[in-house]
Amino acid sequence: MNYTPKVLQDLFLQSNKSELCYLRDEILVIFDKYSDKQKKWKPDANKWCIDEIIAHLSRSLKLYLEKLDPAKVKTKEKGLVQISSYKPSLFAQVLLAFLNPESTFRIPTFPAFKPTIAQVNGNTEREFTEVISGYINYINDIDGYDLKKIKLSSPVLPLLRFSIGEAIEINIIHIQRHLDQIHQLINHPGFPEN
Repeated sequence: MNYTPKVLQDLFLQSNKSELCYLRDEILVIFDKYSDKQKKWKPDANKWCIDEIIAHLSRSLKLYLEKLDPAKVKTKEKGLVQISSYKPSLFAQVLLAFLNPESTFRIPTFPAFKPTIAQVNGNTEREFTEVISGYINYINDIDGYDLKKIKLSSPVLPLLRFSIGEAIEINIIHIQRHLDQIHQLINHPGFPEN
């Protein structure tokens, strides 16, 4: 049986789903290409290794998905279909600019998002693949519904609220930023050869 990927009607979701699939594939290539020793290497004790970065992404994405799912249910229950195209609020635009991989501004990692030793020593690749699949399924499922009306709170700062569209965009930029961090590690002069 041939699998036909769902073609999304919403261009914002379509674009973000494509980017998410691209980022997933880039990270899976890193898992295949580098040894356990390379994935656990750090330039110093204050930096994260590749496995810690991926565990951090899995943890933060999972916490966001736990917030996004109830927002999706509420959106569907209220029948909030999308009337106009999604656009982030001014606050979200500023936050996205700070999160952009090219930004020199650094936001400290909240303790809830820090990778645990169990995550890093577990199956980092499997956990990451599962949570990314959850995001892709979420994007498929929310197509056609209003991405602006229903708000969800941040997993770490309950007073900070985002629309569904903003949360999706924030998480994709977050993955891009950490993929850039992984590439910096790989290109570091002290990175092990194997």
